[in-house]
Amino acid sequence: MRAGEGRGELQCLARALCRFRWVPYDAVPPAERRAYVRLQLLAWSPFEDNGYAVASGRDGAMAFAWDQRAFEQRAQAAGLPTQPARMLPETMLLPAHDEGLVLQACSTGVEGQFWRGRQLVSSRWWPEAPDGAAWLNFQRSAGVPAAAQVPEPPVCDRSKGPRWLDEPWAPVTSLSAMIEHARLRVHAIAATLLAALLLPTLWLLHANWAMAQQVDALEAEKAQLTSQAQPVLTARSQSLAALASLDTLVAAVSHPDALTLLSHVATLLPGDGSRIRKLEMDGRRLRLVLTVPAGRPRIAYVRALEGGGWLQDVREDTQDATPGTVALVAEIHGNMPPATATARAPGASLPRTGVVAPGAGR
Repeated sequence: MRAGEGRGELQCLARALCRFRWVPYDAVPPAERRAYVRLQLLAWSPFEDNGYAVASGRDGAMAFAWDQRAFEQRAQAAGLPTQPARMLPETMLLPAHDEGLVLQACSTGVEGQFWRGRQLVSSRWWPEAPDGAAWLNFQRSAGVPAAAQVPEPPVCDRSKGPRWLDEPWAPVTSLSAMIEHARLRVHAIAATLLAALLLPTLWLLHANWAMAQQVDALEAEKAQLTSQAQPVLTARSQSLAALASLDTLVAAVSHPDALTLLSHVATLLPGDGSRIRKLEMDGRRLRLVLTVPAGRPRIAYVRALEGGGWLQDVREDTQDATPGTVALVAEIHGNMPPATATARAPGASLPRTGVVAPGAGR
């Protein structure tokens, strides 16, 4: 790697030592673009100790980074100043282009470039001219449209050497200068804010004192109103407690009608010849014994009874199961069946069954 060449006040850094990155910011508000570029470059940081040269374009920033520590070592070995007035990658001192693909001869090697609107949006360095595969890979990574890609790189005549410019083709700044500019701007804004907040702070202190006086007055008024409303609140609490007790009592003494439940179950049974053999009610708990055809799956009766909406948690009771019967237990939800389940099917009749009154044992 080359340390660089002195060109008057300019320190020209070989492209071989640099990394390039295009930072698009066309979707970022103009006032926030400098801060956006700073954050992107700080996150990029390709070396441990980075030097930067940044040129702003219409749609984005063109940034070159290099290993500052390695550059200083090579500059000292070459007898060049390590802190020149301006340090620039040689790309900035070579001719710029408006549009398209360029293979530019450098002081060492060649540089593939893709320009758009006189902005360098992609750059790659090779020690020798690339072959067709490397050139196609560069075009794809640069985002060149497929119709504009070319299979072979253009001819690069290195015999005449690079054609240097006296000044860079775009204004260049460093990341440290951008950070310092941002720091000075923050300090200026902070000083302005402190001066602007001095008067409002005094006004806020006075407003806070007045509000504290109002809060104290409202607290006293609240205590007085609470004392006056206490008898009403006590009576309300007692009424709510009595209403809750009444609801509990009503729920305890009310129960579903056995005949209505029997009719409801009869309408839900599938028309396969199944019959109710026994029906027992114990509070909200129902136990059924059905006579069913052989081979009929038990789950059909569970689903049929749950489909009415009145019986819930229907499950098979295998304790007293006998051949040709199925025993089911369920929880009765409410005292009456849902409106959609009360209408009986045409021609349906109540089967013969044994019914046990609510509260009776099994």
